[in-house]
Amino acid sequence: SETYEPFYGWSNATSFVNDLWPHAEKAAAKLGVSAEVLVAQSALETGWGKHAMKKPDGSIAFNLFGIKAKADWAGQTVQHNTLEFHNGAMRQESARFRSYDSIPDALEGYATFVQSSSRYADALQHKGSDAHYIKNLHKAGYATDPNYADKVLNIISGRTFTEALASMQSSNSMRMEA
Repeated sequence: SETYEPFYGWSNATSFVNDLWPHAEKAAAKLGVSAEVLVAQSALETGWGKHAMKKPDGSIAFNLFGIKAKADWAGQTVQHNTLEFHNGAMRQESARFRSYDSIPDALEGYATFVQSSSRYADALQHKGSDAHYIKNLHKAGYATDPNYADKVLNIISGRTFTEALASMQSSNSMRMEA
């Protein structure tokens, strides 16, 4: 497993999954999808936490889903560079993003954001299908990357995520036996 400098205690994919998992389960229950799809989406958006947005003071902004701060957002914000696709071409631009105080706030904010936006109504008609959810979220304009949904689904089935889940489940069962 790839190891890197800890940002928020995320020294690898396993620590990232461990920190997000219990909160992803709560948010996923509200959306009717699996925690896997939310953690995978966050892994894509943040590079397993390596590229999580920071506030000007260097602390983490906890925007784990790349949600921009539109005019209706009354909370904290952070300015951040982002890659956007326009007419098939990728370009870097600076944008205002939501900022949260914690992982639970970020996941709660994400669930509320998706549920409260009529543009994501088709994504929420997923009948328990993570693929339907993420593909329709993307189709509704959640991300400009033309391969966004496929990238999230590939993370779910990929080795890094599979190993991180197995490690988390193994450490949880060892704690229960102790």
